[in-house]
Amino acid sequence: MSLVAIQSAVADAIRDKDGVIADPARDAAIADAVLRYSMDRPRVAVADLVAPGGTQMPLPSDWSTTISLVQRVEFPIDAEPPQYLDPRSVYLYAMPSGLTLRYVVPLASGSTIRLTYTTVHELTALSDTIPRAHASAIVSLAAAVLCGQLAAYYATEGAPTIAADTTDHIGKTERYRARERDLRAEYARIVGVPDRAKTLKGASAVVELPSRDAFGDRRLFHPPQRRPGP
Repeated sequence: MSLVAIQSAVADAIRDKDGVIADPARDAAIADAVLRYSMDRPRVAVADLVAPGGTQMPLPSDWSTTISLVQRVEFPIDAEPPQYLDPRSVYLYAMPSGLTLRYVVPLASGSTIRLTYTTVHELTALSDTIPRAHASAIVSLAAAVLCGQLAAYYATEGAPTIAADTTDHIGKTERYRARERDLRAEYARIVGVPDRAKTLKGASAVVELPSRDAFGDRRLFHPPQRRPGP
């Protein structure tokens, strides 16, 4: 599903007849949806990296510090059957200039390793890595973000002076809030992840309080009137 098609589908999903949402806001919501989808279903990428010699080499250009993980390292490449380095012999190392890939056994300059890793998805005019079956999930999540913005817009915009317009104003706020919930649930259903709005619960604790206070009276009841001593 092309970027243009997703943009059009998002516009249809939010039904913004008043034209509140501008194109940059729509595109930002789509980008946010792609990032969230990448966290739930990261893209698996493969890159051949040429060792400069020694025990480290730069990571691929599309490596994401928040999403990417090394899955396996093939060396030497194109062996039959494939041969993989022990995962314990390859690790990420943080330097002032950024992360690098380090390996315990030095590799000769010009050696090639085949790195399989996870990274973010791409959705641009030239590249689309979103699986066809999940394109509608991107539409649903981006539209949910925009419906939340529309609900906030109608809730905070100055109230109309005509009573009928005021009622319609409130109605739009509630409709967009409900639409946002439905779209987020649809995203969770398509992708197969828990709906975070339903799984997040407030923290609580159960504490047993003493049944009587410091004066010996029962708690949650007014104590009897105390008479002054003689």
